[in-house]
Amino acid sequence: MSKKRSPNFTSQEIQILTDEVEKNKSLLFSRLTNTATNSAKKRGWEAVCSMMNAVNDTDHLRTVEEIRKKWTCYVSSTKKKLAENKRESSSSSSILQAFPLISSDDDDAVDDVIVTQDMPSSSKVAKLDIPTNKVQMENETLRLIEIENERLKVERERLQIERSRYDLEKDRYNLKMQKLEIEKEKLEMEKGRYNLELSRQQLQIAELCTTQPTLFQMSNPCVAINPSESSCDS
Repeated sequence: MSKKRSPNFTSQEIQILTDEVEKNKSLLFSRLTNTATNSAKKRGWEAVCSMMNAVNDTDHLRTVEEIRKKWTCYVSSTKKKLAENKRESSSSSSILQAFPLISSDDDDAVDDVIVTQDMPSSSKVAKLDIPTNKVQMENETLRLIEIENERLKVERERLQIERSRYDLEKDRYNLKMQKLEIEKEKLEMEKGRYNLELSRQQLQIAELCTTQPTLFQMSNPCVAINPSESSCDS
């Protein structure tokens, strides 16, 4: 029976992961010392894992190994994205030059920093101390992630402003349509009053034609008392 696939990480989980790793980077990615021991690092990752599981709305519970792997993938994808942005946009080159990318010779730097499980006892720590340059590169990567998160935050704010503008334009449009509908109703009422007045006058004329036909004959200049004197025949 195949192993059940873990659900994808949500944006909320990724946000918690980046926030907590940034908050605890001095412990998670520092060199091994009397205080920054393997156990302390492991407890740090377990704390991050617990916070992510607290917002997880599925039946699946994340493991420390799972979030470490996700962190490694996230760092890698962020570096690639920033490298692409550096090539495509000259405006961002000055920012990226301040934080050089990890070279191909140190591709395993993140894994060396993150993975601390099953490491030997403190008597062998001296042989496995993480080089200072790798820690610095990891810190630089975290700073790059901070820049990317800030850019995403600005983008979200811009989208929120655009949405507010759209809602405002929508309200204006609806108000304009309501005014047009009111004007249309007024015109219909005026048309109804005009037709009613026209019908009333036609009814009065028809009644006068019936009751006083001579009134209309006298008003016709072509009708005279003596037909021989009619000017219409001349």
